[in-house]
Amino acid sequence: MKGINLIFLSLLIISFFLSLVYGQVYVPFDKIFSLHGVYKTVILDIKFPTTLSTLLIGICLSISGAIMQLLLRNPLMDPYISGTASGGAFGAVLAYYLLAFNLPFSWIIYISPVIAFMFSLIATGLTVLIGRKTGVYGIIVGGVVISYIFSSLITVMITEMSIRFPQVPPLIFWLLGSIQIVGYTDVIILSLLALGLVLVSLRYSRKIDLVSISDEMAYSKRIDPNKFRVFWIALVSVIVGYVVSQVGIIGFIGIIV
Repeated sequence: MKGINLIFLSLLIISFFLSLVYGQVYVPFDKIFSLHGVYKTVILDIKFPTTLSTLLIGICLSISGAIMQLLLRNPLMDPYISGTASGGAFGAVLAYYLLAFNLPFSWIIYISPVIAFMFSLIATGLTVLIGRKTGVYGIIVGGVVISYIFSSLITVMITEMSIRFPQVPPLIFWLLGSIQIVGYTDVIILSLLALGLVLVSLRYSRKIDLVSISDEMAYSKRIDPNKFRVFWIALVSVIVGYVVSQVGIIGFIGIIV
């Protein structure tokens, strides 16, 4: 196990430095450690915060996915199970849709990340309402239902926009996941979210293990498994909702843990 961990750690470090070297602007490897001129601006102001944000997003999604898999006892679960991704994507598409057709409230395009985050939380709230009293399967089914509803609405809006505007809008690339973070504000926020998630998951690790075994085991230790799942779904949804609102839907990372 230590050998595998060492291999993955090595790949992570190599990938980190490769992302600083390659991209839209190529930076010679020897220039990374002796920054000056334009290379200093490219590395410190663009590539480094974007690469660091990518690492932090991976931490948030992977830990969230692992917790969801344990609490819902399904290795195919991911942090988007509560409909968070579909809700956030719907909020972003809605902002573009209102602007494209010059409809009321089209000004929300200027705060589209906030709208995406709000709809992420709305989707999560609906999932919790559906499944809070029915346990694991109710939450899973509720999340699938909410995801399909929002995905259908997204398809309708994108289809109408494509008919009126045949060119591919930047929104499509955002829906596929696009990490283009410049500056350190998002890095700080993501760092706080990742650190908080790690600390809280360590604090409740034993309870997570008990709930992952069975509801009966959790009840025997005076833990309400349904309320515990709702708590974690809400926490994960806040974190994932912020990630989706900033960079779109990043798939598979929450499953492959």
